[in-house]
Amino acid sequence: MHKPTIKTRPVTGLALAIVIGASLHSTAFTQTAAVEEPISLDAMIVTGSNIPTSEEVGPNPVQIITRKDIERSAYRTAAEIIKSAPVANSGGVPISNNATGFTPGASSISLRGLGPEATLVLIDGKRVAPYPEGQGGSSAFIDLNSIPASAVESIEILTDGASTIYGADAVAGVVNIKLRKNYEGVEISTSYGNTTNKDSGEFTASLLFGTMTEKTRIVGGMNYYHRNSIFNKDRSYSQVPPFLSSNSSPINLQLSGGAANLAGYDGGGFDENDSVTVHPPEGTGGQASPTAYIGGRSRFNFNQFSGSFPEQERYGGYFTLEHDIAGKQATLYSMMSYQHSYTRNELAPGASGNFRTAGQVTVAIPAGEPGDSYYFDSKTGDVIFGQSPDVPAGAYNPNNPFQQVFSDGSRFRLAEFGNRVQEDDVDSFLGRVGVKGSDIAGKWFYDFGANYSRIEAKTKSNQASASRFNRILNANDPIFNPDSSEYIGTTTPYNPFGDYRIPIAANSALVKFARVFPEDVNTSELLTVDLTVGNAELIKLPGGYVGVAFGAQFRKEELDQKRDQLNVDGDIVGSSPSATTSGGRKSYGVYGETSIPIFGEDFTLLGFHSLLLTGSVRYEEFKNNDTNVVVPKGSIRWQPLDESLTLRGSVSRGFRQPSLFELYSQPGVQGLQAVNGTDGDNPEVPVITNGNPNLGPEDSTAINVGLTYSPKFIPNLTFSVDLWQVDRTAQVVSPDPQSVYDRFIAGGNLPGESVIINPGGNRNDANDINVINTQFNSTAHTRVQGIDLGLAYVVPTKYGTFTSITKATYLDSYKQSLVVDAPLVELVGTDSTGTADDGYLKWKGRQTFQYEYQAFSAVLTFNYTDGFADQKYIPDAAGETSAGAGPFRLNAAGDDFVVENYEVHSQITTDLQLSYTFGLDADEVSPTVAASYSKDDKAVVTEAPAVVKRKPWYADTTVAFGVNNLTDEEPPSSNALQGNSTNYPGYIYTSEGRFIYMSLTKKF
Repeated sequence: MHKPTIKTRPVTGLALAIVIGASLHSTAFTQTAAVEEPISLDAMIVTGSNIPTSEEVGPNPVQIITRKDIERSAYRTAAEIIKSAPVANSGGVPISNNATGFTPGASSISLRGLGPEATLVLIDGKRVAPYPEGQGGSSAFIDLNSIPASAVESIEILTDGASTIYGADAVAGVVNIKLRKNYEGVEISTSYGNTTNKDSGEFTASLLFGTMTEKTRIVGGMNYYHRNSIFNKDRSYSQVPPFLSSNSSPINLQLSGGAANLAGYDGGGFDENDSVTVHPPEGTGGQASPTAYIGGRSRFNFNQFSGSFPEQERYGGYFTLEHDIAGKQATLYSMMSYQHSYTRNELAPGASGNFRTAGQVTVAIPAGEPGDSYYFDSKTGDVIFGQSPDVPAGAYNPNNPFQQVFSDGSRFRLAEFGNRVQEDDVDSFLGRVGVKGSDIAGKWFYDFGANYSRIEAKTKSNQASASRFNRILNANDPIFNPDSSEYIGTTTPYNPFGDYRIPIAANSALVKFARVFPEDVNTSELLTVDLTVGNAELIKLPGGYVGVAFGAQFRKEELDQKRDQLNVDGDIVGSSPSATTSGGRKSYGVYGETSIPIFGEDFTLLGFHSLLLTGSVRYEEFKNNDTNVVVPKGSIRWQPLDESLTLRGSVSRGFRQPSLFELYSQPGVQGLQAVNGTDGDNPEVPVITNGNPNLGPEDSTAINVGLTYSPKFIPNLTFSVDLWQVDRTAQVVSPDPQSVYDRFIAGGNLPGESVIINPGGNRNDANDINVINTQFNSTAHTRVQGIDLGLAYVVPTKYGTFTSITKATYLDSYKQSLVVDAPLVELVGTDSTGTADDGYLKWKGRQTFQYEYQAFSAVLTFNYTDGFADQKYIPDAAGETSAGAGPFRLNAAGDDFVVENYEVHSQITTDLQLSYTFGLDADEVSPTVAASYSKDDKAVVTEAPAVVKRKPWYADTTVAFGVNNLTDEEPPSSNALQGNSTNYPGYIYTSEGRFIYMSLTKKF
């Protein structure tokens, strides 16, 4: 078995001095725990174990975000709060700049940059159904948008492996979101904010209520959220992309050399002032000269139309109930939650791609006159004179100035069809019921329950039907015949040769006929039945009590992706066919864990104030592919002197079963990606990645060592450091399309891979790639390691309490190979997407300063995001950075452009929040004292009846004012060899800029 090793680079002398020779540990810092919220000594369940503990620092590194942290943060959604944690790195699902992805209505976290599929997200310690589209259309993840911030009591982030306790997917760690319970009273909250550009207003409202009796506890809540969109054209840095699309208006034509020469055509994008007539060449036997792509001068700025931040609306509620039916021995509990999420993304008008693309409905513009015409022979790549098979007999379009049928490499922009608007409606339901108890036959406890969750995502968009589009191009189609039952009210066919800046009025009725609204319905369901039994005080040892816990779980997963028939048929201009996907699996798991105190309480030695060993093991069996796995974990917590210094470490094995998307999607993930060819580059190559039912489980090993130190000579100071490493093998990946293309050029594609070149095209020219096909494979190996650092210091004074909280994560190394037995390649500090939208960041940190005095609070936060390496072209002598306006490697002289390495710069943003709470904290009872005097001047004091001072109507009302990105920092520029369409890392940053907000919260 591979044994990972810890290897670190120099960070700071202080950090190294602390970690040398020590087993290290990480802990959580909340902004108020040191003074205002002393930790209760009552035993509780902490994420990473099912054995209750009252220890402040356990054997597992858990970072905690409290309710107070949430209220005083700069974020209004749970997704923003969780993803802002320094332990989050590359690979999460962003809410912005994701309209071209497969998850535009969702958001997720990626711990350690290992991807959302390696991060297990729980709600109250229980699994929930994954988003039914998957990250990038492939890997399963939990949508953080389905969890309202107003319902969250705390968030616990376990930053080492936890597969032994929770099962698969806990490779990089666990995010456990705990909902608000045991609340009495009513809380109403609302907020409004907007960018200083005044183009993205945000409104939130929530209601929380709760009541408690001796036996019953009820808590419920409702929430509403709305946020307006932002468009690329409204920010100077994203108005013009580094590459302009050849899917353009005016149209780009692929002409035959013979036709062009006879026409005297200049090769530019067609202009409506061009008026030429083409006749068959004489003496050629009806065959024109070989194909010559001489169009392509017309380019389209899609950022003038596309959105960068979507419009969002969410609403829902939740309800929890606990009722003691036999004291602590038996408590019935239930929980229900519903959340509706609406997201509206806008993209530029549809791009046709090459008119002839493998697997798609071929688009063809008929010749200008009925009868024989030129057309491309898709087998030989030659131009043939005769009846084209791409159009019906007698087809013609009088707007076509050539007697050539245009298909194959011709391409254009469906500008007159308007923006592609994609609307995602997601309904998330969660229900839980069970019974739990404690103090049975001593200290035994149990929890038995069932958890059901379901997510239905409907995706609707406006598109152009390829088959209908072909009909409106053909003047001889029955839809233009007044005597036909199919007549659509006009005899004029569609004119594709115009310019979108000069609308053609006659086209409007035809657009209505060809426009369609396909709707996909995707559903994900998860049913779990869990039983946990344990005892935190099983056996008394000199060092303390031995604790044990055992558990069993049944899990049933279902995925159903129902594609609209138009999508299944591939009857959408510019899109490949998709398929309805259905899959499911059942799994069974059992686990056990124990904690054994060697030293502690009344049994200590010099250097051993406390020593705790913990161990756990899990067995899990998957019925869909008859696989099973056994994974162990061991941890140690050592306090050599007293509670002020704690050292701990853990080693664990983990596993991850491939997602249902990775296994069963056929055809699978589709998208446009950049590919570099020997004779040219293309940023818009269609790529299809199919599922692979033969995928096996991934394997992983996680190591964590760290310390926490709270020196007694500096009260209220706590320092922590963690060193960690995760080694992941047999990892499921989608092969990079560039590597697939390179293998194609070398003549050795792997199983499931193929590259289709346009008929008559050049295999060395990426612009001639029709489509790249590949499939998911279990071939990758990733090893990542780094350091988590934390520092908390609280200074209470008579003038108020000053608190400083520092959290930072240093990614020391991120090595990966995508092919079995290939050398690991260092990727830390580099682009993680190939488009410079995201990167493996070396540093990510947050510094918070807080001041509190009576009812006033001020919070100042500095957020640091590191940069990463990128590349760009250096302009040649003519000032060009690409051939014409497109992203091609050769300059006007036919020479390669010089590529320069540069750094996407780091950024520090500043957030500020001020808040004040009005009124008394509680009702006050005050006696009224009256004094009278006797004749001998001796005082006699009497006490009148007590007077209750009632709270004023404005009591317990908190008003907050905040500014995010106080200095209005713009996102850093990124290029990716002209492959980044927004000019900045759109998965790390948004185009929000400075955002100002106010909130009002009233408690009754």
